Amino acid sequence: MMRKQPLNRPSTGGNQVANRRPIEQQSTLTTGSDLLPGVHASSAWGRRWLDLIHLHAGDLGGWDFINEAERSVLRRIATLTIKLERLEIRDAQNACDPEFDDIEGQRKDDDLYNRGTANLRRLLESVGLDPKSRARTVEARMSPTHDLTAYLTRTHGDKPNDS
Repeated sequence: MMRKQPLNRPSTGGNQVANRRPIEQQSTLTTGSDLLPGVHASSAWGRRWLDLIHLHAGDLGGWDFINEAERSVLRRIATLTIKLERLEIRDAQNACDPEFDDIEGQRKDDDLYNRGTANLRRLLESVGLDPKSRARTVEARMSPTHDLTAYLTRTHGDKPNDS
């Protein structure tokens, strides 16, 4: 299991400007003290948000192997995922309520849900978490020399000897 660490604290290879400043001069978002202004990691929303970010970061190789732009996209992915989960919960609760008759509100929720899922897919693809890249990642993990062999074949025309 990947070890959880503060999300916004720069790690080795991270934001070099923030690394040079004393911690007292960094924002609470940079140091990881707050997830967002007024949002603490101990809240239900904060725990789910952190879980999603760490799960996706693990799929990308771990927090230390992703750059700040990817971290930013992962934060957006986590936020959008939670919003979509809330819409799913509201939809399920309305389906169970025999007196529910807010058809116009349901249409708005459906539109938000559809647009949200499309945007989530695009964000996931932008950091390489789409199903196609997942299949490529699994293939590369199964064959550690896959990329080297392909490179040598392209550049030299022959597969390398196994000697």
